[in-house]
Amino acid sequence: MKQQIVIASIVFVVLAGIIVFLFWYFTPGNLAAYIAGLMPSVVLWYLQIKKEKSEHHDWLLRNKEACLAEIVDIFVSQLQDEKSSERAKNAKLLERIKHLQSGLFVWGSPAILQAWNEMQDMSVEGISVEEATRRGEKLFRIIRKELGHDDSSLKPGGLWATMLKPEEKEMAFEACRNEVYE
Repeated sequence: MKQQIVIASIVFVVLAGIIVFLFWYFTPGNLAAYIAGLMPSVVLWYLQIKKEKSEHHDWLLRNKEACLAEIVDIFVSQLQDEKSSERAKNAKLLERIKHLQSGLFVWGSPAILQAWNEMQDMSVEGISVEEATRRGEKLFRIIRKELGHDDSSLKPGGLWATMLKPEEKEMAFEACRNEVYE
């Protein structure tokens, strides 16, 4: 604590000395000219940093989009693959999930990882179709939110229903009817 006070005092004295020096050495007109001369450099530096951050954000978003699209594609392909045997579907699913997990580790946000873990827990827990539907809807909502979509006007179960046959859609709406999404 005493050391912090000493450091703070030294910083204060140095800053006060710099301020006194600037006012003593420069006349107000000269000081304004120096500041005006530095402004373009400061603005260019700021814009360059902002551009680099934007490019990095865009790069991250592109990679994240690919990973999140793969999650949705796994669900869609499983729902549409009626011709394959259950064993073949499971083998294909396990291979795709294995491939996806490294992407989730790198690109998944905490909310995505938590929802994904809840989906994986279903195979161990032996939960109902309604609970699986609720967990899937939650995962889809989180994915879309991270990609910038506002799904607040969608009816609970609406995302899951887009992947189901017409006669199955009402089950998704019914299973999710009491859910509240952020």
